[in-house]
Amino acid sequence: MDSSSEFRELESQRDRLQKKIELASRDIVKLKREKDEAEGEMRKLMSCEMVRRDLQKEIEVAENELVKTYALKGPDYVVEIQEVIEKDERELKEMKDSSATIREKEQARLDVAQMESSKLRCELDATSSSISALNREISNIERKLKDAAASTNE
Repeated sequence: MDSSSEFRELESQRDRLQKKIELASRDIVKLKREKDEAEGEMRKLMSCEMVRRDLQKEIEVAENELVKTYALKGPDYVVEIQEVIEKDERELKEMKDSSATIREKEQARLDVAQMESSKLRCELDATSSSISALNREISNIERKLKDAAASTNE
């Protein structure tokens, strides 16, 4: 082989190697970008996992509080709480109904007492009028007696 063909062969080899290097460099850049993206995703996933664990702890605390406060058994706390709410609403309605019944009875008693009071006031007014009339009559009789005693003394 002559030197010019050897030179062309070497240039051709160099060009192929440069293309391989360029491809490898692009692959390296691409791999670095993918690695950075993967690391970012890993950080996000780790952050999400930490948040999930924190939320799980908060859920456990809330469940324990529900169990303690409302004597729930779980695991279906929603149904149990709805049952507690329905029971409390029934009790409240019964209390309201009972209160209304008691209020009606007491109002009836108050009405009777007011009527009795009015009746007694009327009787008192009538008796007071009678007493006043009798007192006037007594005063008239006493005056007549004084006049009669004075005329007999004369």
